[in-house]
Amino acid sequence: MQIRRFLRALAASVALLAAMAASQSANASSLLTVRVLVPTAVPAGFDAPVIIRAEGDQPELASLDYEVSGGQIVGAVPLNSIAPGVAEGTVYVRREAPGDATLTVRSQGVVTAVGAVHFAAYGRITVSATLAASAHASARTWRFEVVDATGAVVDSVSAGTSGDSSTGSATSVWLPYGSYTVRQVLGNDTRTSCNPGTFYAITSPAGGTTAVVLAGLSAGADFALNPCADAPTSLGVSIPIDTIAADEPINEVRGARQSGPPLPPAAGSGLISPDQMSKDRFLFVAACLIAVSITLTGSLLLAERARKR
Repeated sequence: MQIRRFLRALAASVALLAAMAASQSANASSLLTVRVLVPTAVPAGFDAPVIIRAEGDQPELASLDYEVSGGQIVGAVPLNSIAPGVAEGTVYVRREAPGDATLTVRSQGVVTAVGAVHFAAYGRITVSATLAASAHASARTWRFEVVDATGAVVDSVSAGTSGDSSTGSATSVWLPYGSYTVRQVLGNDTRTSCNPGTFYAITSPAGGTTAVVLAGLSAGADFALNPCADAPTSLGVSIPIDTIAADEPINEVRGARQSGPPLPPAAGSGLISPDQMSKDRFLFVAACLIAVSITLTGSLLLAERARKR
């Protein structure tokens, strides 16, 4: 009779331990936080990388479900640990027309985060510069500015030419649909026409500016330049003279140093977090309870067998 009572008590203790473990696991899961980090406006028809950041206890093991409205999911990278208690993944969302696509993240059927990606009517302007020069022409860089309808400079690009490549091109940043003006930035030796002291002249477009209407993913602006009579016909090399003594650059690279013996590396405080201490205490108590239960059960069984003999 005593053995039966003890076994019942043991079963109740085991059930209590299981309930406590399940409760602790549920609490750990409830501490998981998920955030959706959306990029800035993305051109319609392109894939938008959406960062999923999960924080908590082993967040890389979290099972997340994704759903998008107003667009489609074209790919996903699972959660990967990037720091203790932090994991990140990527979901690629696409929308063909301008508008918003909303990404919903669920964990065990519960919505944990929502983020909206804005797909805008954006395009890019490609600026090209062509220099009518021989194959021996030196390399040059030409600068251009993109100006919006209000007169504000929204981007600046540079295109390079040389004797091996008489045409160079550069592409602007993503810009909203609209009307723009592309103008060449004139240097000391570049003008809109050949004059004394001018090396290069812009032959097209007139005045060195052109209007561009951006109504799609791309639009172009072409510039043409010719060398003038005063342009140099031979190449020269100017070698700078370094006046720094031979041993000084080494000291410059070394930088400032502090005197005295080297400091020991930082080894941390050695303290355990309260959450870890709570977990360790719970596991220790559970192990002790199970060990005592097994020992008492064996002792009672041996005593009962000896009594029957």
